[in-house]
Amino acid sequence: MAGTAGEIFDLYLCLHEDWESHGFYLYEQNPDNKPSLAEQIVEAVQRVCPIDPSEIIEDRPAKNGIIRPNIKPHERPDWPEAFYLIAHKSRLGYTLEAPSDFPLGTRVNALVAGMNAALAGAPISESAC
Repeated sequence: MAGTAGEIFDLYLCLHEDWESHGFYLYEQNPDNKPSLAEQIVEAVQRVCPIDPSEIIEDRPAKNGIIRPNIKPHERPDWPEAFYLIAHKSRLGYTLEAPSDFPLGTRVNALVAGMNAALAGAPISESAC
């Protein structure tokens, strides 16, 4: 990540789409058990986009559109961006997944609502001030 060498962030957000999804969902990476933003993100998004009610999403347990994987990045040879971010840049992060089969406006509104909710509730460290 050019230009961010040595920097640690309070929060990361990855904005994605999933072509198999039945609605919006998110992954939460929170290895230090910080206060979660997941529920407030889903609450904001459900005003503009249905939430995926599936109990299994992407082969992982899910509840109310929230996946909280217990992952160990260092045990995998290939890392998605979220693994790099949680291992090197932040200890709290979310990957927001909009449903690709929904209209473009709905997908954009879902990601914007989720991002705004996350930023509104995000912790702000003293070093950021």
